[in-house]
Amino acid sequence: MSNEKKQRILITVFYYISFIGLGLASGVLGPSLLRLADNTNATIASVSSIMLFHALGYMIGAVLGGRGYDRVAGHPVMSLMLVIIAASLAFTPVTNLLWVLVALMFVLGVSQGSLDVGGNTLLVWVHGNKVGPFMNGLHMFFGVGAFMAPILVAQAMRIQDNLNWAYWGMALFMLIPAVGLALVKSPPRKAVSDEAGKTGGRSNKLMLGMIVVFYLFYVDTKIMPALQRFKVIVGIYS
Repeated sequence: MSNEKKQRILITVFYYISFIGLGLASGVLGPSLLRLADNTNATIASVSSIMLFHALGYMIGAVLGGRGYDRVAGHPVMSLMLVIIAASLAFTPVTNLLWVLVALMFVLGVSQGSLDVGGNTLLVWVHGNKVGPFMNGLHMFFGVGAFMAPILVAQAMRIQDNLNWAYWGMALFMLIPAVGLALVKSPPRKAVSDEAGKTGGRSNKLMLGMIVVFYLFYVDTKIMPALQRFKVIVGIYS
């Protein structure tokens, strides 16, 4: 096996570990919402605002990250985002002010959105036309993290009746890929020629628009049941 291939495999492994962490951070908020409300002496209706600001931060992070990875080396940015995620998670279970928690969730969302864009983009730069199965693996590992998050929260509540060790364990986990990516050289940016960008421009924009609409409806199918559950909870506690 050539050194170049070994390097690609190592980078891919760190991306996969990063996306396990991304899934953990994404899946932990819902199961811990009631306890976060207790910690901040807030109602369910009030504390659920963290979801709104987390989503807003995620969108902003995705936009800024998409621009940033075209201008600077990718791995230092991903490492920084992982450290910010770790810090946000570490402070979340011990925060007793709602506005501080909302700010933490916004920062968490920004860092997650940037990490999400970075992992997808840089994986393409690493593997080029052969990225297909590696991209499937990347999102599979995100699912692994999202699957594990509620289990960790449940076990933390069962053993210690608080969220601390679940959040702190996730925060420590984020540092593994953060250190790894900081020590590995970033893949070179894949520039697109002007001629390639002009070819099929209209069809490319149409395809992009269709993908955006698809994801809008896909996310909506997950958001609406969540909103309905919040309405039920608010009705119970109001």
